[in-house]
Amino acid sequence: MKIYNLLIRGATLASRFVLVIFIARFLSTEELGAYSLFAASITYALFFVGMDFYTFSSREILSVDKSLWYGIIKNQYVFYIIFYFIGFPVIYSFFYFGFLPKHFIVWFYVMLVAEHLAQESMRLLVVLNRAFLANVALFIRSGIWVYAAVIIMFFNDDMRDVSMILALWLVGASISVLLAIPELWRIRNISADTSKISYAWMWKGLKIAAPLLVGTLALRSIYLVDRYSLNYFSNLSAVGIYSFYSSFASALLAFVDAVVVMQIYPKIVSSVKNNDFDGLAYYKKKFIKSVSILSVILVILLPIGVYILLLWMNKGEYIDYIPLLGILMLSSIVYSFALLPHYELYAHNEDKKIIISSLWAALVGVIVMPAGAYYFGVYGVAVGQVIAVIFLYINKILLLKKSKLYA
Repeated sequence: MKIYNLLIRGATLASRFVLVIFIARFLSTEELGAYSLFAASITYALFFVGMDFYTFSSREILSVDKSLWYGIIKNQYVFYIIFYFIGFPVIYSFFYFGFLPKHFIVWFYVMLVAEHLAQESMRLLVVLNRAFLANVALFIRSGIWVYAAVIIMFFNDDMRDVSMILALWLVGASISVLLAIPELWRIRNISADTSKISYAWMWKGLKIAAPLLVGTLALRSIYLVDRYSLNYFSNLSAVGIYSFYSSFASALLAFVDAVVVMQIYPKIVSSVKNNDFDGLAYYKKKFIKSVSILSVILVILLPIGVYILLLWMNKGEYIDYIPLLGILMLSSIVYSFALLPHYELYAHNEDKKIIISSLWAALVGVIVMPAGAYYFGVYGVAVGQVIAVIFLYINKILLLKKSKLYA
């Protein structure tokens, strides 16, 4: 990866943590909780309205001549419009059952459309081999507006509220969509496609994308039910405190993913495909050793860094719950180890088993996290998440052994 692409990616990743830190610094725990609920719900709803259809359409684009690309893209976006009409009434349940404050409803639908179009535009730029432009679009969508929000909150007391943050987020997502328009126009001009909208093609893609989406939605629900449970059985302040520490625990996961997983998992998949059992055993040991070492380092350094940060922020309400970080880091570490059997199953084309393990883990999470929230608050939810992730890990190992794929 070229250095400027790496810098843009790094700045985009850092923006997530910068925003949480400054919301916690300048806003109340309730406001951080409200923002966290909103952002987590948007992320989950994106899967539903998009149906992971890009996994099918991207492969279709890359398998035909450029002159046919525009016809595929046209059908892809018509598919999304159809699912807006299907998904929006279902998504209203977030507000109807009180999981999200109703005064956010307009913001939610507008942001959902902007975020989804931004996401699909970025994916399209990647498929069209415009990697740099895709990275710029991602930075505008997820990064630059965050730094603008931080500067505004730092210098203007009157602008320190969630609505300002949402407004800048909407601007960033909308601008990133505009970056893809020239590319779409260029493709349209070279298009030889005169076909009409193909609902049969959409149905074919849906049948391919939907099964894997079920597993994705199930697994992602673990990281949505936690916040919803706290909001329902406790309050937004508890959600804010939990979300603050959860963001740092997810930093551990993101770091392990970038440093270890992305480097080793292609080799694991390649070893499986080539029946290289010695290579598979070697890379599995390397994976376990690397994740273990990195986890130990982060378990030592991250709490120290967070504690120093909280002293600077002068936020005693967060310091009181610092043990929560340890529990959530344990969840991230177990999830990191669970990626090893996940990629083995993936390499063996055992998609069905991956889906099954995700569904069972989601079921466990849906049971234990609300119960934990009811009886023990933020600590109960965190322990419930650990239990769900451990179940995911064990289940994938058992599925590998049952299939006689475990080496």
